[in-house]
Amino acid sequence: MRLPLILRFAALALGLLGAVSCSDVATNAPTTGKVSLLLKDAAGIPTTAWVTISEIDLQGSGGTLVLLHPDKPFSTDLLTLSNDVTTLVQGAVIPAGTYTQLRFVITSACILVPNDGIYATTPVDKRCGDPTGTLQTPSYDQSGLKVILPNGGLVVSSGADESLVVDFDVSQSFGQVAGKSGQWVMHPVIKATDVALTGSIHVTLTPEQGFTPPDPLSAFTATITSTTDPTVTKSLPLSDTGGMGVVDFHYLLAGDYTVTVTGTISVPTTVAPASQTVTVPAGGSVTAPFTLSQGTPQTPST
Repeated sequence: MRLPLILRFAALALGLLGAVSCSDVATNAPTTGKVSLLLKDAAGIPTTAWVTISEIDLQGSGGTLVLLHPDKPFSTDLLTLSNDVTTLVQGAVIPAGTYTQLRFVITSACILVPNDGIYATTPVDKRCGDPTGTLQTPSYDQSGLKVILPNGGLVVSSGADESLVVDFDVSQSFGQVAGKSGQWVMHPVIKATDVALTGSIHVTLTPEQGFTPPDPLSAFTATITSTTDPTVTKSLPLSDTGGMGVVDFHYLLAGDYTVTVTGTISVPTTVAPASQTVTVPAGGSVTAPFTLSQGTPQTPST
């Protein structure tokens, strides 16, 4: 199940990190642009997944730029940032050019797996609770995790302000070590795309005319699933806004999604349609409307 976690990189500043360093490019580069990075999380088996990112590098024609410095590490529970945005780096000014790769140094992590246990990279990491086993992170605390940027790389022109979405797929990034109880391993699966290529789905649930539900519509849940990748699925409860249920799914890759709304209140109800497929446009939003009526469909007599 995919859940969005957003880590934002933009132009340098605000004390979140020191000056952007560049191993190959002079600091007085004549032309610069801005870059923003959004890291989007995807939920899987773990119900808690803490990671600490201690360094992030951007690599390309402008050299190797350290966007997140080791003296300013960032820690978060990936699964708490569903459908939300948090600022990781604000204000990184970089030389204009083409950048093809990101490098993440992940120095520690822990996960909570229901009915299994708590696994951490070190015994003293108790952010997920007291560890019952070991979480392995092969070389990611040293050589780091490399993420290839899409479409030949990110082109930053002078004065531009670019953004990327990086999708951290938790469902594929953590797994149990074969034949070894008490050990899990992290092999992060991360994909990047231009933020302009992401969109959103606005789901509504409207009671039919003449029917006033006796209970809040927050009892209903909307679920979206990618038609091309069934592992990309996510559920969120509706908010009751004056008699209509609404919820928005943000930071979705463009494409087709199946949408359903389910729930139970104190009287029999029917949600129509049972499901629908919508197309999320790049950089835009699409609405998936549903209607709530009282009673259940009658089975035709034979």
